[in-house]
Amino acid sequence: MSSNNVATFASLVVLWLVIVIGAIGLRSVWPVDETRYLTIAWEMWLRGDWWVPHLNGVPYSDKPPLLFWLFHLGWAIGGVNEGWPRLVPPLAALANVALTMHLSHRLWPERPERARTTALILFGSLLWLACSTVLLFDMLLWLLLTTRVVSLPIPETLSVVPGLLLIGAGFALFRQAPSTINRQVWALTLISVTLTAVVYAGVVPAVASTHDMHPLAARLAGKYYGEYQFLGRLHRPLQVIAEDDLLPWADAHPGGRVLTYSSGACNRPDAVATTGFALEYVQAYRGGNVCLWRVLPSPFMGVAG
Repeated sequence: MSSNNVATFASLVVLWLVIVIGAIGLRSVWPVDETRYLTIAWEMWLRGDWWVPHLNGVPYSDKPPLLFWLFHLGWAIGGVNEGWPRLVPPLAALANVALTMHLSHRLWPERPERARTTALILFGSLLWLACSTVLLFDMLLWLLLTTRVVSLPIPETLSVVPGLLLIGAGFALFRQAPSTINRQVWALTLISVTLTAVVYAGVVPAVASTHDMHPLAARLAGKYYGEYQFLGRLHRPLQVIAEDDLLPWADAHPGGRVLTYSSGACNRPDAVATTGFALEYVQAYRGGNVCLWRVLPSPFMGVAG
Protein backbone atom coordinates (compact mmCIF):
# COMPACT_ATOMS: atom_id res chain seq x y z
CA MET A 1 0.00 0.00 0.00
CA SER A 2 1.40 3.40 -0.97
CA SER A 3 2.16 6.08 1.61
CA ASN A 4 -0.72 8.19 0.28
CA ASN A 5 -3.13 5.31 0.77
CA VAL A 6 -1.85 4.77 4.31
CA ALA A 7 -2.32 8.46 5.05
CA THR A 8 -5.87 8.35 3.63
CA PHE A 9 -6.80 5.35 5.73
CA ALA A 10 -5.30 6.95 8.84
CA SER A 11 -7.39 10.07 8.19
CA LEU A 12 -10.51 7.94 7.85
CA VAL A 13 -9.68 6.21 11.14
CA VAL A 14 -9.65 9.63 12.84
CA LEU A 15 -13.03 10.52 11.32
CA TRP A 16 -14.31 7.07 12.31
CA LEU A 17 -13.28 7.70 15.92
CA VAL A 18 -15.15 11.02 15.94
CA ILE A 19 -18.34 9.39 14.68
CA VAL A 20 -18.10 6.37 17.02
CA ILE A 21 -17.36 8.47 20.12
CA GLY A 22 -20.27 10.74 19.24
CA ALA A 23 -22.63 7.82 18.64
CA ILE A 24 -21.78 6.04 21.89
CA GLY A 25 -21.52 9.19 23.97
CA LEU A 26 -24.70 10.94 22.85
CA ARG A 27 -27.21 8.11 22.87
CA SER A 28 -27.92 4.84 24.60
CA VAL A 29 -28.89 1.65 22.80
CA TRP A 30 -32.31 2.18 21.27
CA PRO A 31 -35.34 -0.05 20.97
CA VAL A 32 -36.32 -2.19 19.42
CA ASP A 33 -33.54 -3.76 17.37
CA GLU A 34 -30.45 -2.76 19.34
CA THR A 35 -31.95 -3.68 22.70
CA ARG A 36 -33.40 -6.89 21.27
CA TYR A 37 -30.05 -8.14 20.02
CA LEU A 38 -28.35 -7.29 23.31
CA THR A 39 -31.13 -9.05 25.16
CA ILE A 40 -30.71 -12.20 23.06
CA ALA A 41 -26.94 -12.23 23.61
CA TRP A 42 -27.39 -11.73 27.35
CA GLU A 43 -29.98 -14.49 27.57
CA MET A 44 -27.64 -16.87 25.71
CA TRP A 45 -24.94 -15.89 28.20
CA LEU A 46 -27.19 -16.61 31.18
CA ARG A 47 -28.41 -19.92 29.79
CA GLY A 48 -24.98 -21.06 28.66
CA ASP A 49 -26.61 -21.97 25.36
CA TRP A 50 -24.28 -20.89 22.57
CA TRP A 51 -26.17 -22.52 19.70
CA VAL A 52 -29.85 -21.59 20.06
CA PRO A 53 -30.56 -17.87 20.64
CA HIS A 54 -33.49 -17.13 22.97
CA LEU A 55 -35.54 -13.98 23.54
CA ASN A 56 -37.52 -13.89 26.79
CA GLY A 57 -37.29 -17.65 27.05
CA VAL A 58 -38.48 -18.34 23.51
CA PRO A 59 -36.12 -19.62 20.76
CA TYR A 60 -35.23 -16.81 18.37
CA SER A 61 -34.65 -17.98 14.81
CA ASP A 62 -34.80 -14.68 12.92
CA LYS A 63 -31.04 -14.14 12.93
CA PRO A 64 -27.92 -16.36 13.08
CA PRO A 65 -25.81 -16.27 16.25
CA LEU A 66 -22.52 -14.93 14.87
CA LEU A 67 -23.09 -11.36 16.09
CA PHE A 68 -24.08 -12.67 19.52
CA TRP A 69 -20.92 -14.80 19.65
CA LEU A 70 -18.83 -11.70 19.01
CA PHE A 71 -20.57 -10.00 21.93
CA HIS A 72 -19.74 -13.02 24.09
CA LEU A 73 -16.10 -12.91 23.04
CA GLY A 74 -15.74 -9.40 24.41
CA TRP A 75 -17.74 -10.21 27.51
CA ALA A 76 -15.52 -13.21 28.22
CA ILE A 77 -12.52 -10.87 28.27
CA GLY A 78 -13.91 -7.72 29.87
CA GLY A 79 -17.12 -8.81 31.59
CA VAL A 80 -20.69 -8.13 30.55
CA ASN A 81 -21.08 -4.53 29.46
CA GLU A 82 -22.96 -2.38 26.98
CA GLY A 83 -19.94 -0.73 25.37
CA TRP A 84 -18.28 -3.68 23.63
CA PRO A 85 -21.34 -4.80 21.62
CA ARG A 86 -21.77 -1.23 20.38
CA LEU A 87 -18.20 -1.27 19.07
CA VAL A 88 -18.64 -4.45 17.01
CA PRO A 89 -20.55 -2.89 14.04
CA PRO A 90 -18.23 0.16 13.79
CA LEU A 91 -15.18 -2.12 13.86
CA ALA A 92 -16.72 -4.23 11.10
CA ALA A 93 -17.33 -1.04 9.11
CA LEU A 94 -13.72 0.05 9.50
CA ALA A 95 -12.54 -3.39 8.40
CA ASN A 96 -14.80 -3.00 5.36
CA VAL A 97 -13.00 0.20 4.39
CA ALA A 98 -9.62 -1.54 4.64
CA LEU A 99 -10.80 -4.53 2.59
CA THR A 100 -12.33 -2.24 -0.03
CA MET A 101 -8.99 -0.49 -0.45
CA HIS A 102 -7.27 -3.86 -0.75
CA LEU A 103 -9.77 -5.06 -3.35
CA SER A 104 -9.30 -1.90 -5.39
CA HIS A 105 -5.54 -2.36 -5.27
CA ARG A 106 -5.93 -5.93 -6.56
CA LEU A 107 -8.17 -4.78 -9.41
CA TRP A 108 -5.99 -1.82 -10.42
CA PRO A 109 -2.47 -2.37 -9.04
CA GLU A 110 -1.09 0.21 -11.45
CA ARG A 111 -3.54 2.88 -10.20
CA PRO A 112 -3.05 3.19 -6.42
CA GLU A 113 -5.10 6.40 -6.30
CA ARG A 114 -8.22 4.38 -7.05
CA ALA A 115 -7.86 2.56 -3.75
CA ARG A 116 -8.09 5.92 -2.00
CA THR A 117 -11.07 6.94 -4.08
CA THR A 118 -13.06 3.76 -3.44
CA ALA A 119 -12.40 3.98 0.31
CA LEU A 120 -13.56 7.59 0.37
CA ILE A 121 -16.67 6.79 -1.66
CA LEU A 122 -17.61 4.02 0.77
CA PHE A 123 -16.87 6.02 3.91
CA GLY A 124 -18.61 9.08 2.50
CA SER A 125 -21.86 7.29 1.73
CA LEU A 126 -24.21 8.95 4.19
CA LEU A 127 -26.56 6.02 4.83
CA TRP A 128 -23.65 3.58 5.18
CA LEU A 129 -21.87 5.92 7.60
CA ALA A 130 -24.98 6.34 9.75
CA CYS A 131 -25.69 2.59 9.81
CA SER A 132 -22.11 1.82 10.78
CA THR A 133 -22.77 3.08 14.31
CA VAL A 134 -26.03 1.17 14.83
CA LEU A 135 -26.05 -2.19 16.57
CA LEU A 136 -27.39 -4.25 13.68
CA PHE A 137 -26.22 -7.16 11.54
CA ASP A 138 -25.67 -5.06 8.41
CA MET A 139 -22.01 -4.12 8.87
CA LEU A 140 -21.05 -7.67 9.82
CA LEU A 141 -22.86 -9.05 6.78
CA TRP A 142 -21.15 -6.46 4.58
CA LEU A 143 -17.77 -7.46 6.01
CA LEU A 144 -18.37 -11.15 5.30
CA LEU A 145 -19.47 -10.42 1.74
CA THR A 146 -16.47 -8.18 1.11
CA THR A 147 -14.15 -10.83 2.55
CA ARG A 148 -15.62 -13.37 0.16
CA VAL A 149 -15.18 -11.05 -2.82
CA VAL A 150 -11.56 -10.32 -1.85
CA SER A 151 -10.85 -14.05 -1.64
CA LEU A 152 -11.98 -14.64 -5.24
CA PRO A 153 -9.37 -14.77 -8.02
CA ILE A 154 -9.20 -11.66 -10.16
CA PRO A 155 -10.09 -12.56 -13.78
CA GLU A 156 -7.80 -11.37 -16.51
CA THR A 157 -10.76 -9.99 -18.44
CA LEU A 158 -14.27 -9.03 -17.47
CA SER A 159 -17.27 -10.39 -19.31
CA VAL A 160 -18.93 -7.95 -21.70
CA VAL A 161 -22.12 -7.05 -19.80
CA PRO A 162 -20.65 -6.58 -16.29
CA GLY A 163 -17.71 -4.77 -17.86
CA LEU A 164 -19.99 -2.32 -19.67
CA LEU A 165 -21.97 -1.74 -16.47
CA LEU A 166 -18.80 -0.98 -14.54
CA ILE A 167 -17.55 1.34 -17.25
CA GLY A 168 -20.88 3.16 -17.40
CA ALA A 169 -21.12 3.54 -13.64
CA GLY A 170 -17.59 4.86 -13.29
CA PHE A 171 -17.35 6.96 -16.44
CA ALA A 172 -18.49 10.21 -14.87
CA LEU A 173 -16.01 9.81 -12.04
CA PHE A 174 -12.91 8.31 -13.59
CA ARG A 175 -12.90 10.53 -16.68
CA GLN A 176 -11.40 13.28 -14.51
CA ALA A 177 -7.85 13.70 -13.28
CA PRO A 178 -7.02 11.66 -10.15
CA SER A 179 -6.20 14.76 -8.10
CA THR A 180 -9.54 16.33 -9.01
CA ILE A 181 -11.40 13.12 -8.17
CA ASN A 182 -9.77 12.82 -4.76
CA ARG A 183 -10.55 16.46 -3.89
CA GLN A 184 -14.18 16.02 -4.87
CA VAL A 185 -14.59 12.71 -3.06
CA TRP A 186 -12.85 14.06 0.04
CA ALA A 187 -15.29 16.97 0.00
CA LEU A 188 -18.27 14.60 -0.22
CA THR A 189 -16.83 12.44 2.56
CA LEU A 190 -16.38 15.43 4.87
CA ILE A 191 -19.92 16.58 4.08
CA SER A 192 -21.28 13.16 5.05
CA VAL A 193 -19.24 13.12 8.27
CA THR A 194 -20.41 16.64 9.11
CA LEU A 195 -24.06 15.80 8.48
CA THR A 196 -23.78 12.67 10.62
CA ALA A 197 -22.11 14.66 13.41
CA VAL A 198 -24.84 17.33 13.21
CA VAL A 199 -27.52 14.65 13.54
CA TYR A 200 -25.83 13.14 16.58
CA ALA A 201 -25.14 16.50 18.20
CA GLY A 202 -28.43 18.24 17.34
CA VAL A 203 -31.17 15.73 16.62
CA VAL A 204 -30.29 12.70 18.75
CA PRO A 205 -30.29 14.54 22.12
CA ALA A 206 -33.74 15.93 21.31
CA VAL A 207 -35.27 12.46 20.93
CA ALA A 208 -32.98 10.49 23.23
CA SER A 209 -35.23 10.84 26.29
CA THR A 210 -38.08 9.04 24.52
CA HIS A 211 -35.84 6.10 23.57
CA ASP A 212 -33.70 5.67 26.69
CA MET A 213 -35.00 3.24 29.31
CA HIS A 214 -32.21 3.80 31.86
CA PRO A 215 -34.45 6.04 34.02
CA LEU A 216 -37.11 3.34 34.15
CA ALA A 217 -34.53 0.66 34.93
CA ALA A 218 -33.27 2.77 37.82
CA ARG A 219 -36.75 2.58 39.34
CA LEU A 220 -36.64 -1.19 39.52
CA ALA A 221 -34.94 -3.23 42.21
CA GLY A 222 -31.58 -4.12 40.74
CA LYS A 223 -31.37 -4.06 36.97
CA TYR A 224 -33.32 -5.75 34.24
CA TYR A 225 -33.20 -6.38 30.56
CA GLY A 226 -35.62 -6.83 27.74
CA GLU A 227 -36.55 -5.17 24.48
CA TYR A 228 -36.91 -1.87 26.33
CA GLN A 229 -33.29 -1.59 27.46
CA PHE A 230 -30.33 -3.89 28.07
CA LEU A 231 -28.80 -3.32 31.48
CA GLY A 232 -28.00 -6.93 31.98
CA ARG A 233 -28.39 -8.21 35.52
CA LEU A 234 -31.68 -10.12 35.88
CA HIS A 235 -31.35 -13.85 36.40
CA ARG A 236 -34.34 -14.72 34.26
CA PRO A 237 -35.97 -13.06 31.27
CA LEU A 238 -38.98 -10.79 31.38
CA GLN A 239 -42.23 -12.68 31.08
CA VAL A 240 -44.55 -11.61 28.29
CA ILE A 241 -48.17 -11.70 29.49
CA ALA A 242 -51.23 -11.54 27.26
CA GLU A 243 -53.96 -9.14 28.36
CA ASP A 244 -56.39 -11.97 29.16
CA ASP A 245 -53.77 -13.61 31.38
CA LEU A 246 -52.84 -10.49 33.34
CA LEU A 247 -55.27 -10.89 36.26
CA PRO A 248 -54.49 -14.59 36.86
CA TRP A 249 -50.80 -13.72 36.77
CA ALA A 250 -51.34 -10.87 39.25
CA ASP A 251 -53.19 -13.19 41.64
CA ALA A 252 -50.17 -15.47 41.66
CA HIS A 253 -47.64 -12.62 42.03
CA PRO A 254 -48.78 -10.12 44.70
CA GLY A 255 -46.30 -7.28 44.91
CA GLY A 256 -45.04 -8.04 41.41
CA ARG A 257 -44.40 -5.43 38.78
CA VAL A 258 -45.83 -5.08 35.29
CA LEU A 259 -44.61 -2.97 32.39
CA THR A 260 -47.15 -1.85 29.81
CA TYR A 261 -47.01 0.44 26.83
CA SER A 262 -49.77 2.96 26.18
CA SER A 263 -50.24 5.35 23.28
CA GLY A 264 -51.88 7.77 25.73
CA ALA A 265 -51.96 8.44 29.44
CA CYS A 266 -51.40 5.56 31.85
CA ASN A 267 -53.84 6.76 34.50
CA ARG A 268 -57.09 6.49 32.56
CA PRO A 269 -59.80 4.42 34.34
CA ASP A 270 -59.30 1.17 32.45
CA ALA A 271 -59.12 -2.40 33.68
CA VAL A 272 -55.55 -2.10 34.86
CA ALA A 273 -56.19 1.01 36.93
CA THR A 274 -59.21 -0.44 38.77
CA THR A 275 -58.37 -4.07 39.48
CA GLY A 276 -55.53 -4.06 41.96
CA PHE A 277 -52.68 -2.32 40.16
CA ALA A 278 -51.00 0.84 41.42
CA LEU A 279 -49.23 3.09 38.95
CA GLU A 280 -45.64 3.64 40.12
CA TYR A 281 -43.88 5.39 37.28
CA VAL A 282 -44.50 6.75 33.79
CA GLN A 283 -41.91 7.51 31.14
CA ALA A 284 -42.39 8.90 27.65
CA TYR A 285 -41.45 6.27 25.10
CA ARG A 286 -41.59 6.42 21.29
CA GLY A 287 -44.67 8.59 20.99
CA GLY A 288 -46.47 7.03 23.98
CA ASN A 289 -45.72 6.04 27.54
CA VAL A 290 -44.20 3.07 29.31
CA CYS A 291 -46.11 2.48 32.53
CA LEU A 292 -44.73 0.65 35.57
CA TRP A 293 -47.43 -0.93 37.75
CA ARG A 294 -47.20 -2.73 41.09
CA VAL A 295 -49.60 -5.52 41.89
CA LEU A 296 -51.54 -4.74 45.07
CA PRO A 297 -52.23 -7.65 47.44
CA SER A 298 -55.93 -6.84 47.57
CA PRO A 299 -58.94 -9.09 48.28
CA PHE A 300 -60.61 -7.49 45.30
CA MET A 301 -58.09 -8.92 42.88
CA GLY A 302 -59.47 -11.15 40.12
CA VAL A 303 -59.43 -14.86 40.72
CA ALA A 304 -57.96 -17.27 38.22
CA GLY A 305 -60.58 -19.51 36.65
